[in-house]
Amino acid sequence: MEKIFLRIKIIVIICLVLFSFNGCVPRTQNKVVIYSSSDQVRNSAFLEMLSARFPEYNIDIIFMPGGTHGSRLIAEGNNTHADISVGLEVSYLRQVRNILADLSEFDFRKPNFMPDLLDHENNYFPWEIISCVVAVNYDLLNELQLPIPSSYEDLLDPKYNGLISMPNPRSSSAGHIFLAFFVDKLGEEDAFDYFDKLAQNVNQFQSAGSGVMTALINRDIAIGLTVLHNAVSELSRGSKFALTFFNEQAPSSLSGATLTKRGSRNKAALGVFEYLINEVSIMDKQRFSPGRIFVDQVRSNDNYPIDVPYKLFILDQDSRDYLLDRWRF
Repeated sequence: MEKIFLRIKIIVIICLVLFSFNGCVPRTQNKVVIYSSSDQVRNSAFLEMLSARFPEYNIDIIFMPGGTHGSRLIAEGNNTHADISVGLEVSYLRQVRNILADLSEFDFRKPNFMPDLLDHENNYFPWEIISCVVAVNYDLLNELQLPIPSSYEDLLDPKYNGLISMPNPRSSSAGHIFLAFFVDKLGEEDAFDYFDKLAQNVNQFQSAGSGVMTALINRDIAIGLTVLHNAVSELSRGSKFALTFFNEQAPSSLSGATLTKRGSRNKAALGVFEYLINEVSIMDKQRFSPGRIFVDQVRSNDNYPIDVPYKLFILDQDSRDYLLDRWRF
């Protein structure tokens, strides 16, 4: 009899261990996990609003650069830990439709989204226009007695060696958008030839656009290919640099906000997601990322350029994977 009890005890222990590793232990009802590719300043503002609205919930916002965020959802599949995904470039969201909830089932008081940005399969709502820009520290260039660049071609000049940074397309949606922009602008072979030359002047390929801004503010670089709303946020905090599109269209893409199937079974996550779309998204566009996703959008950040010349790219999975396979930095 003792041997039988011992065996039962061992089996119970093994099962508990397996459940914990497989994510089968039931999550507490008030726990909500959000994967976010919005920067930490914005995530803090999101969490402040959500916590004030839902003080009874334990809301965890986990920041990941776009490429990492997308790869994680792909790898986790239906076993994802995320209830909600925010700020992920929509080419990744389209790749994981099988794990996303059908949002047409939910009666949200949705903002008036731009019709051409809506997902016709109802798996995500528009979250932001991800636009890219070149941020230039004029003061540092003047101190170094270097000319102000006026084109992307100027960035290849050896005089800017070590003074340029950009996000890595393998880990960052912004880096991927820049890559797609140059392929469209120059053709595939000439685009990769351009980046081979640019890499000789690049101080570091950062994992995210926010890393480029940190390097620029710390004066580790003088020129950053980065995300427009990250740059505008730093300008609003008093940083000194200028923004330029070099008389070109602004490389841009669209990110979305979505609820996973796991999240759709979580009452707390349903409430958080509804509030995120109806209230937090409006605050975010007013304060941080004013790229137009609403028909009647209100803009309150004077540092954000007016009439950004968007060049929108939403690549399919095969095209994105093909380009990233060729990227060697």
